[in-house]
Amino acid sequence: MEITPDLSLCLAYSGSPERLHGFLASLAATAAPVAYEAIVVYRASTPPPAEVFRTFPAVLFFEEQDDATPAAALNQALRLATGRYLSLWRDSILLQPQTLYRLLTMLDDRPEIGAAAPRLTDMAGTTLASAGLLPSLFRHQPVGQPPAEQETPTPTAWITDQALIFRREVMDDIGPLDSGFRASFADADFCRRAARDGWRLALLPTAVAVDHAPIKGPSRPAGDLARFLLRKWLASPTANW
Repeated sequence: MEITPDLSLCLAYSGSPERLHGFLASLAATAAPVAYEAIVVYRASTPPPAEVFRTFPAVLFFEEQDDATPAAALNQALRLATGRYLSLWRDSILLQPQTLYRLLTMLDDRPEIGAAAPRLTDMAGTTLASAGLLPSLFRHQPVGQPPAEQETPTPTAWITDQALIFRREVMDDIGPLDSGFRASFADADFCRRAARDGWRLALLPTAVAVDHAPIKGPSRPAGDLARFLLRKWLASPTANW
């Protein structure tokens, strides 16, 4: 009998085999007792090396066209996913023991929470900006992190696609990522639409994942920010906690 995974982990290959190997190895080492599937989308021009395919035979690898936006590539992975919960990750993340278990336990216990995230840190343990307020004209990164020692889930408005877990029902309600975003803010738009439909979003500080290659001062295209703001301003007000 085929068993439905608890969680589908979807990610786009960055082109670094070391990062992808690190993510998949940390997943295999720390996921238990969560039953999972991993789906990796890569561009036709930059496939992972054969060694990665051999080392992780249970992972589903899917080739995407080079001109696909990052959001379109992730949507392809989401369409293939079969888990009760779906998630988006960057391959620079190293999962820690109990991270997935704590997140899924919280979601099982709190059905009103539609999407959640772990607290992300760098290798030195410094908390990274991965969840917080939505983008604005003057804010291009999420801000508003809870203290690391806080044990209860903290409301948030924007969870980045570095580490975003959500119920399958959320995507059923609001649809997938908007593939019209060329590089950035598709995650913010997804979170905004989820909140608009009444889903709550939360960061769980006691669930920790490490980004061993965080992006410093990323360039976010002005066109993507304009697209996000127009969609936000033309939509109905979002739901609050």
